[in-house]
Amino acid sequence: MSTTYKYDEMSQRVGFRKDISDETFLTALNRHLEPFEEQSSDENAAAFPRVLILGLHRSGTTVLSQLLAHYLGLGVVDNIAARFWLAPATGIRLSRMILGNDRVTTLSSTYGKTAGVGEPHEFSYFWHHWFKMENMPPYAPAAAAKTIDWTAFTATMRSMTRAWGKPMVLKAPDVAYHIEDVATTLPEDIFINITRDPADIVVSLLRARMAYYGNTETWLGSYPERWDVLQGMNGRDQVAGQVLLLADMARKGLRRLPARRVVHLTLQHLCADPASAIADVRDRLNACPGVSVDIQATPPEKLTYNTYESTPEYAVCAQRLAVMREKLLSMGLLDSDGGEGQCA
Repeated sequence: MSTTYKYDEMSQRVGFRKDISDETFLTALNRHLEPFEEQSSDENAAAFPRVLILGLHRSGTTVLSQLLAHYLGLGVVDNIAARFWLAPATGIRLSRMILGNDRVTTLSSTYGKTAGVGEPHEFSYFWHHWFKMENMPPYAPAAAAKTIDWTAFTATMRSMTRAWGKPMVLKAPDVAYHIEDVATTLPEDIFINITRDPADIVVSLLRARMAYYGNTETWLGSYPERWDVLQGMNGRDQVAGQVLLLADMARKGLRRLPARRVVHLTLQHLCADPASAIADVRDRLNACPGVSVDIQATPPEKLTYNTYESTPEYAVCAQRLAVMREKLLSMGLLDSDGGEGQCA
């Protein structure tokens, strides 16, 4: 399999813009390595579980991945391995040869992007490749699922944990489009859904749009399946709809999984008591056959929980969320008991 990516980055501000020549080089390198990766995989080897982190943009997925990787010693796709999205086990092995197994974390990031080479990466090219998302929008998950090679996807996911020789944690927000299929093909995996006050997410996403593009009208982040209903709206209403629709999609998918496979966290709880959140994931992992992990160092007592609640824009965004919720409910696009941007 090979993949061609579009590099529509010129509208992004300097500092967030990718180097097209580097991207072209990496795409060519990945295509050369992909056959080697396929030949070197061993589908009969033991399958370690992966912790798949789901959550909206600006909800805390990055800091959660950093905490779990560092304090539970889980494997990650770091900023080296992520450059090998068509040969991820090869990338992980190269990263381990360069950096070893001991990693440090700053517990910091810039709009989800970490700086240290050994820090977790969002790995979006990987997810976009396997889930046929390169030409979004539009995206129809049910139709895409019929074209996905789930056997090859499963083998590739398991090859990554084998390359680490232990369980992994992965930022995987795009898994929300295919929760049931992924859960079926990877029965050993655990899903974590981290949520945050939806008005805070809307404010933060609007600020991210401004940081990336210098305006709040250019789309940033994942597209809900019915993104078309948000076209033509102002940026604030568009982001409110984006948050509501994506949260509803994840909530519906996770409700269909056994409770033992799902961990629900709020960013507020994670920041107030990181050790408790880490311990919850440890216990869930240790319930998996053949897994034994433990907290390897003393986690921070607490983390700073950022909220925009005292700002004028928070109140405006909360009001627009309420309006958009009623609009989407009237269109039959949200569950009547959901749509708050949180998972119960």
